[in-house]
Amino acid sequence: MAKNKKFPIGSIVYQKFDGQPFIKATVMSLLIDNQVVIEGTAGGLYKVNIDTLLSEKEGLAEIKALKEKEKLIEEKFEKVRLELTNKLDEAANLINQANALARANNISLIYDDVSYVLERALTNAGWNTSSMNC
Repeated sequence: MAKNKKFPIGSIVYQKFDGQPFIKATVMSLLIDNQVVIEGTAGGLYKVNIDTLLSEKEGLAEIKALKEKEKLIEEKFEKVRLELTNKLDEAANLINQANALARANNISLIYDDVSYVLERALTNAGWNTSSMNC
């Protein structure tokens, strides 16, 4: 049995999964070749390499850093989402105005010469439909 000074039996640890703390566990047994057995808080025993473990303090610090990063990403996403919503609201308003103008003059809004730029913009944005001109 290996002498494991970093994580003695009973230690609370976090197992890194793809570089992120993933599983909170308790060290149950020390094995040879840097292997330990951990029991996850959700149950299950796992034989893992000690190098994949973080101490409780390190794990909590990394979780905190990840949550702060996640918060920043969510704030940025919300800002961009609001900007996109405003732009699409403007576009919808302009389409409604164009439609009102077309109807007032008995012109179909879905007419190649009139709607080509709009259709090209929608295609470039990934909005495709085979029934656009039906």
